[in-house]
Amino acid sequence: MFAALIACHAAGQQPKPTIPAMPGIAWHHADVVTPFTTAPACRKDLVFCGGERLLALDIHSGRVVAQAKVDGPWQAPVLGGGLVFARHQDGSVHAFAPALDRRLWHVALAPTPYPGICCGDIFVVAAGHEIVAITGGAELWRQDLGGPVLMTPATDGHRIYAGTMTGKLVALAVGDGKPVWEREVDAPVGASSPVVDGDTVFVADRGDDGRRGMLHAVAADSGQPRWQTGFGATGFSTPFPSEDGVWAGFGTSVVRFDRRTGAMAPGRIRTGRNPFGRPGVVGDAVVFGNLDGSFYVHDRQTLALRWRFTPGDGVQVGGWELQNGVLLVGSTNGLWALVDTPEAPPAPPGFVLQPGENR
Repeated sequence: MFAALIACHAAGQQPKPTIPAMPGIAWHHADVVTPFTTAPACRKDLVFCGGERLLALDIHSGRVVAQAKVDGPWQAPVLGGGLVFARHQDGSVHAFAPALDRRLWHVALAPTPYPGICCGDIFVVAAGHEIVAITGGAELWRQDLGGPVLMTPATDGHRIYAGTMTGKLVALAVGDGKPVWEREVDAPVGASSPVVDGDTVFVADRGDDGRRGMLHAVAADSGQPRWQTGFGATGFSTPFPSEDGVWAGFGTSVVRFDRRTGAMAPGRIRTGRNPFGRPGVVGDAVVFGNLDGSFYVHDRQTLALRWRFTPGDGVQVGGWELQNGVLLVGSTNGLWALVDTPEAPPAPPGFVLQPGENR
């Protein structure tokens, strides 16, 4: 099997990721913190988690492979530049070696619930009205945007993109934080984080007294608007661009927007309220976590429900990642690892997986 994989890589072919057809629970860690609107931090066969301890877990077994000696609580970490960046509950930013055996530096910062992003070894995070960039144990720059920044910024490696609750979209240069462009919209921009894909930034506003929220597509290099589409709600998930459109959740729906025009595609996935846990596309499936307590898998073409995972009463389900055949699902009661059940037929339509049903 290993030789076949090596041959596949040598030929330039990568195995296509697929969502489990008949899921089973491989393991569960209740006492870890994972991101809600972004993917868990993975590197090869490891997933990094926050909580009372900063941990690295083997994704196949859930075994603790490494842990930092510095006490938490820790927010969910992010990876970049060969480092593990983690924010303490007190707001401070810490950089660890990949083995978590050495803390390389830390910088004091005011607390904020929104995780940061990485541009190589530069950690960028929203703090109050500001975007702050930190590297090598010191602030590289900070830029006041003139209003509350309630989101995780986005980056394409050249610019940082963010919005404010006063209705402004901005792009900042990674190197010095100076504005590249600014654009006003007529509604608060926050809670939903932007995404940059190719030459386009996708970001939702929260609407105002006269209208509901809108999804915007703007040129990454200039901020010039390409389209905007109303979506009939206030809350909006992080957008998920793919080759066939931009998928997102709001209200009780997950829909696809046309990348070129912004028009909503016919049909929609009807789901429980607030499907904000990172909607996305994997192969022929649309997947997302939901504040209603389930992780959903739908058919990409027909939009029909294939199966869902419900980890417990009162649990909210958020970020997910498919890594080396293991589907990692973050929730308010920890991290779950789902895998395909060997030699089992696909799950019957509408199948519900619950704790206690292991492979």
